[in-house]
Amino acid sequence: MIDLSVFARMLEPLRRRVALMVRRAVISLVKDDNPVQVMQLKLFKNECRDGIERLQEYGFSSVPLPGGQALSVSVDGECGHEAVIATDDRRYRPRKQNPGDVMLYTASNRKDDADTENHVCLENESRKLRTRSKTVVVDADETLEFRTRDGKNFLRIGMDYGIRLTVGGGFDAGGADIRMKDGKIWFYGAEEVNTRTAMKWSEEPPSSSGGTREPTMPE
Repeated sequence: MIDLSVFARMLEPLRRRVALMVRRAVISLVKDDNPVQVMQLKLFKNECRDGIERLQEYGFSSVPLPGGQALSVSVDGECGHEAVIATDDRRYRPRKQNPGDVMLYTASNRKDDADTENHVCLENESRKLRTRSKTVVVDADETLEFRTRDGKNFLRIGMDYGIRLTVGGGFDAGGADIRMKDGKIWFYGAEEVNTRTAMKWSEEPPSSSGGTREPTMPE
């Protein structure tokens, strides 16, 4: 007769390693200073593991909040070879999306976290950033701004001042400002305007001392 207890003791190391291969955890701490992000996790039975690397998809990076969920895997079931392969946060994930939808979101999407400063950033240092769609819709509650890195050229659209296009750092820096609000267009500039460009001015171009003119749009 086979003693099942002996057989169970023989299989115990294998059973333990299989159980440790994939585990759910709660995020305690995230350190994003290193080339590979590392985490501190709370596992079952109040076990705390520190310095666990998080492997992210190429081209995507995020810093999960403490209290979020993580899925940790152990290579060969060894606790010293763990890595986080997935994270989520049920507190902030948008719900009721349509089938096939894709969304980028941060914790500030929640109304009770309106003061949280989180950002969604798209960075491309050396190539074009291209968007292709039939319609591109940008919803901005207060201000929409496009600008160059040096800050000298930008397009800013706001509820309080309408539309402002600034080139060359604006009027104070020797450039120009074009502002549109309430159906009128104002020009602020230190240089004369080329009347053959997209706008035709109702009066002669502003003098070098600056000032405002109300142009008429070309026919």
